[in-house]
Formats: sequence, C-alpha cells, structure tokens
Amino acid sequence: MEAIANGVGLVGGSLSAGAEADCAKPTGPELNPLKIIHRHSDGVVTFHGKQGDHFENLFAIRGEHLTRLFPEISHQLETDAFMSLNAYWHSEPNIHLLSAAQCRKPDRLRYLCACFADLDFYKLGLSYGQAIGTIIDDQDVGLIPPVSVVVRSGRGMWLVWLLHDSRNPKLPPRAWPEKQHQYQRVQGKIHECLARLGSDAHDAMRITRVPGSIHSGASERVRFFVQADYAGCCYSYTLDELSAHFGVRRGRTRRRGIEIPERSISRRSRGPKALTE
Repeated sequence: MEAIANGVGLVGGSLSAGAEADCAKPTGPELNPLKIIHRHSDGVVTFHGKQGDHFENLFAIRGEHLTRLFPEISHQLETDAFMSLNAYWHSEPNIHLLSAAQCRKPDRLRYLCACFADLDFYKLGLSYGQAIGTIIDDQDVGLIPPVSVVVRSGRGMWLVWLLHDSRNPKLPPRAWPEKQHQYQRVQGKIHECLARLGSDAHDAMRITRVPGSIHSGASERVRFFVQADYAGCCYSYTLDELSAHFGVRRGRTRRRGIEIPERSISRRSRGPKALTE
C-alpha cells in the first residue's frame, strides 16, 4: 500500500460520519478532487452531461491540460455532469477539447485510475450515516481496505480506492489486457462484499459525477472526502495489493480466443520460446 500526499479535505486515520461538518461545501465544479483521481498527463478524461433522460457526450481533455482548460469549461459542468473514472488514449497532444464519444471506448483505455463501489444504499432504506457507519465497521474488521475517497454523489455514495503502478507510484497502472482482466475480478469481489449496501455497476468504463457539480434529483452538490492515514497521506494501492486483500488469484487471460497464463514469458525466454508464449 502506498500513501500519496494531497490537499483536499483530509480526514485523518479513519472515516468519520461527522467529518463533512468540518469541510466547506463546494460552490461549483472543483478541479482538485478530480485531479486526485486522474494523476496522469497523457491520459484523457471524458466529460458527459444529462438533461432529463437525455445523455450527452460533452468533450474530453488530456490530463496535462486539465488545469488550463477547466476554468473555461466549468460552467458546462454545473448541473448533472459526469466524468470518466478511468482514463483513455488519444493521439492528439495539443490543447483543445477532444471528442468524448470517440475517446470513451473499451479499446482506448489507457490508465486504470481507481477501483470503486457505487452504493445505492437509499434504495434499501438506509441513511447516509448508517452506510458510513457500516463502511467504518468493514474497514475496522478488514473486510475492505481503507477507502481513499468517499464521494457523496447526492442520494447515493461512491467508494474509491486509488490505484498506482508498482514501479511508478506517481502514476496509475496502464490498462494492459491482463490488468483489465485483473481489475474486473477485483471489482467483482468489491461488488460482492458491498452488495448489502446496494453496490451497483462495476465496469472499467463507468462514469461518476463531477466533484462540486449539482445533482438535480437531490438538489445537492457532489462532495468528495479524502481519507488519509496518520501521516496525512491519501491511501493508494496496486492492483496486486487489492487482489491479495480480496482473495483474487492470478488467472489466465483470454486473447482472441486463446488462453495464455498471465506473465508467462520468462525474462530469459528468447526466440521461438518467447514467440510461442
């Protein structure tokens, strides 16, 4: 487990049901919480909107341009706005808005930024305080690892576990096919663990609400709460660490109808052997 430093709404040690009383409420879409999840420069974040039942692909922005472009586009993210949780690839390096519809495709995933749980606890008659209390208990007994970010999305809640690359903790892991396969299995386990709290969809292309934006159905702004360790750093994990916690074993990855063991090629493999594997 790796802790990363940040400066957004830190809650030391563990979650607190009353922690948000100490945090200023957002007054508009916020960039800093967004960048806690998207810690990359060459990945693309997609943005989307919703009006009634109509869903709209707004635009996409490379990570390195988020700070510069966010003030220009924040007014479009004021109400019922969504962003991709993971990042995509696009060949265009210049500073301008990209097509969200073109970028947000399964074969364009570039970074796996976070694992998550989308909790519709209100559908089960539970309050926010009851759900938070259950999450604290689950952390205390080791059922789930400490959550990195809690998103109060309006009527429901998201739990986010930030991911980092084992070789470069400053970046999320690349979305190689075997990593996507491992990610899906971890997501499945998270979904099973939190089903009693209304855990919903768990695919890598999931979108979440933009921090600070208004959820029109709940008449509330989306709020992010970052859970920190006692050193004041946000929790972050490798996929292997989350896999070990949830009991996900390394399996076999299927590519084009052929099953191959993950990381089957030895560093010493050469020539025909490496090609065959």
